[in-house]
Order: sequence, then structure tokens, then C-alpha cells
Amino acid sequence: MEGQAKTRSRAERHEAIVRYVAARNGSTFTDLADEFGVSLMTVYRDVEQLERLNALRRIPGGVTSQPSSVYESSLEYRRTVALAEKEAIAKAALKFVEPGMSIMLDDGTTVLPMVAGLTQLTPLTVVSGFTPILDRLRGVDGIELIPLGGNYRRRHDCVVGVLCEEMLRQIHADIAFMTTPAVYEGRMLHQEQEMVGVKRAMIGACRQRVLMADHTKLGRSATHQVTGLERFDHIIVDSGIDAQGRAHLGEAEPLLEIAEVSGEHFSHS
Repeated sequence: MEGQAKTRSRAERHEAIVRYVAARNGSTFTDLADEFGVSLMTVYRDVEQLERLNALRRIPGGVTSQPSSVYESSLEYRRTVALAEKEAIAKAALKFVEPGMSIMLDDGTTVLPMVAGLTQLTPLTVVSGFTPILDRLRGVDGIELIPLGGNYRRRHDCVVGVLCEEMLRQIHADIAFMTTPAVYEGRMLHQEQEMVGVKRAMIGACRQRVLMADHTKLGRSATHQVTGLERFDHIIVDSGIDAQGRAHLGEAEPLLEIAEVSGEHFSHS
């Protein structure tokens, strides 16, 4: 491992650490030192820097990529969990899309599986500030792509800030497909304040709104309220939802639509 450590730059090692922790839902400091052939002191410094970037979070005995009430998990981690649930939810969401529509897609990994289906429903106008969506739809025949501007955030691979919010105020779309890391007692919540303004602006910039959330988000709390669930026209959750999860929908439960996931195993994140 020492040779591997010497040939990797610090930035490359940091990226590899984030991927390693995300793939295992966490790690001890000792395991990281062994895996990357560096000292414990180097690992502590690496983790301290990655924590400042919100790429990892320290927990007793090690680190994790998973969220807390004040911390949203990294995009690297979010793209590895609840894959079957997200596919089912995205498939259910596509039924609300018709050729000729203008649609908005936010920065959530639950929205990403919609992209392949959207290319079969052209012509469409698609508005988004989420780089993975822009990359996949750029140059696709029949897709009029409107990239949002603003301050780029590598952690979420999207844009945020006043410029982004102002651009959204100048747009009106037929429907927005939105995600959230937390649904608690009838409210859509987020751990990071700068994400809240963009989501609120998107909610106000469309005629219909669809919230997409796998069942693990129900009952999870976060610091900042985005909006009440009553602002949505539809709430799509996978079939792993239970009675406790339903209770957190509150008065918005009649908006619930359940996307069936094949098999009986459900992911937890």
C-alpha cells in the first residue's frame, strides 16, 4: 500500500476515501490507514479536511457518508443506495409527463432514473441545475434544455444561490419533479440552508409539483423547512412504506401514490 500512497496525490486520495466510505456505509480510521497505506495521523488530517467540505462526517470510532439532521449525505453515497426504490419511483413519475410539456428536475438522485424515459416522450423542455441530468440530456433530439445558472456546488453537483433562484422566478413550467432528504410531520425538510432557497423557487415556478421520496426519507428530520407537503399535487413513495412512514405525511396522505418495487427486500440508508 505504501507504493499506492506515494503515487496518489492528496486530492486523488481524498476522492478515493470518499468512494471507499460510501461503498461501505462507513469506515474506521484504522481501516482507512491500512487501505490507503498512510499513517493514522494522515488519515485524521484527511478526514478533517473532507469533513470541512461536507464530504464525510465523523462518528464515534470512524467516519460515515450517511446524513444526520444537519448534514446531507454526499452525492457519491446517495447514488449507491435504494436503487430499486428509486427506479420504481421514477417509473411512476414518468406517467405525469406528456410530449410538449416543460418540466423541472431538481438535484435528487431519485430523479436521475427518469432521464432515459424522458428521451422517449419528446418533444420536451427540461429545466435543471443538476449536472448529471444536463450531461445526459445535452444534445438529445427533441429536448430543449435550459440549464440553470448560479453558484456551483461540487458536493451536490448542482447550482444554488441568488442567481439560480432569480432565474427560476423568470420561468414557469408545467410540472416539477422534486426530491428531499427528509419528510417529517407533514413537512419537506433539508439539512443545508442554501439548498432550501432553490427548492422553494422551483416550487413557485411551476403549475404542478411531484415529490419523489423513497420510504427511508419518511420520519427523517432535518434543520430547515422547505415547505409543507400540501404544496404538492402528488407524493410518490416506494412500496417499502409502513404505517409509521404514512403518519409523517400528515394531512397530505391523500396525495400519496405507491410505486411497487419488485421483490421483498428494501434498502435502508
